[in-house]
Amino acid sequence: MKKTISVLLALIMLITSVTVTSFSVFAITKLKDSGTVSGKVDYTFDSKTGALSVTGTGTIPFNAFKGFTVIKSVKIEGGITKIGDGAFDNCSNISSVKLNEGTKEIGNLKSVFGNCTALKSIVIPNSVTKISTSCFSGCTGLQKVTFGTGLDTIPSAMFKDFGNLKTVVIPEGVVKIGTNAFEGSGLTSVTIPGSVTTIESSAFYSCKQLKTLVVKSKGQTSIGGSAFDNCTKLSTVTLNSGVKRIGVLNSVFGNCYALKTVTIPSSVTYISSSCFKGCDENNLAIIFKGTSKEWQTIDVLSEGNRICDSFIVYCSNGAFGSKAIKSYKLKKTSFVYNGKVHKPGVTVTAKNGKTVSSSLYKVTYSKGLKNVGKYTVKITFKGCYSKYGSKKKTFVIKPKGTSVAKVTAKKKSLVVKWKKQAAQTTGYQIQYSTTAKFKKAKTVTVKKNKTTKATVKKLASKKKYYVRVRTYKTVGKTKYYSGWSKAKAVKTK
Repeated sequence: MKKTISVLLALIMLITSVTVTSFSVFAITKLKDSGTVSGKVDYTFDSKTGALSVTGTGTIPFNAFKGFTVIKSVKIEGGITKIGDGAFDNCSNISSVKLNEGTKEIGNLKSVFGNCTALKSIVIPNSVTKISTSCFSGCTGLQKVTFGTGLDTIPSAMFKDFGNLKTVVIPEGVVKIGTNAFEGSGLTSVTIPGSVTTIESSAFYSCKQLKTLVVKSKGQTSIGGSAFDNCTKLSTVTLNSGVKRIGVLNSVFGNCYALKTVTIPSSVTYISSSCFKGCDENNLAIIFKGTSKEWQTIDVLSEGNRICDSFIVYCSNGAFGSKAIKSYKLKKTSFVYNGKVHKPGVTVTAKNGKTVSSSLYKVTYSKGLKNVGKYTVKITFKGCYSKYGSKKKTFVIKPKGTSVAKVTAKKKSLVVKWKKQAAQTTGYQIQYSTTAKFKKAKTVTVKKNKTTKATVKKLASKKKYYVRVRTYKTVGKTKYYSGWSKAKAVKTK
């Protein structure tokens, strides 16, 4: 029994005095000022600042500094070429890591900086060609990652559910972004370089803070199913020339409710029919950098569920699809002055025959709208129709008409009396003809709106004449006329 207790005490003393060991598993608060990790790898440590510097050549071994919570910053120098799994796991106070240019591998199968919760940013050197999928597992405070040019693949699920990760810098050289690589992360914008040829499924799934996406493709880039599904704040997507396939069978931008514009290059040869499933068809506009004929060769692959049946597509030669606008009209273009304001309604119709919701355009009217004259109605399109910009329509308010009170026959003349109509008028016009349809009619203008009688002379004797009257109003250089009154007929003497 005593021997057993002695052995246990010896083990406890060994653990509490450990400085650097490949098997340290507990939070350790003491670290010597310097030492050798293994082989030709040495370190120095400043206990006041918490700064650790690792130098030498070769590999930092498995679990080398695991659990040392006294470390606040790490600097890898010299000829270190590889950092083993678990090397800095559970060093929860590390906030800064500087890796030397020359490091080639960071981890193998497990985490390297696992649970380094204070780590805010990391720069991967250009020399790194391999990095473990779970390298930064549990680094919940990580906000920015800058990849070097040496990596050709961002591993699957590497930053899955990293809610605080706001920025990732992906350089030229990366060719593939793995499945679920950034799923659920806090990224706000993403620019994917031209070297990337594959964005695997769910790579950016449910990045709910993501607002803008640019894919700078140079080659035959394909985008996997659900790659950007549930990115509910994503509003702008720009796919550059070179992108070939968007999705396979699943949606790619599914349930991206805030999506306003997606720019698609003419290089695209296939788009999944459910690519934009769940997106707001009144909000999303697809901008295709090709002709409508080119678009149709792509969209026909959607097998009856064509994208252009649900969303408006703007091609280089104009808007295309059943949602494109066919016409926009005023419900009424002419009014008669009555002293009240007139505001004609607007009707916008799509090519599918449906009336476009008034929520997708704003109507504004010019000032006035009461007196005789010409007025402008401005229709400003919104949402998926915003590329139509603003359109203008006009309507007129005509003066109120009058009526013929009496026509008296005279010798080779007629005396015409009418009802006075002075409000919003300048004068009157009298029209007379020998036919009821007023063929070859002649007109006499009365320039005073208070005058209610006029004599028409030089007529043929004993001839039947038809007479009618209307008002007019001069606004600027334009005359606006009322409708003609009912005609009266009389035979001259």
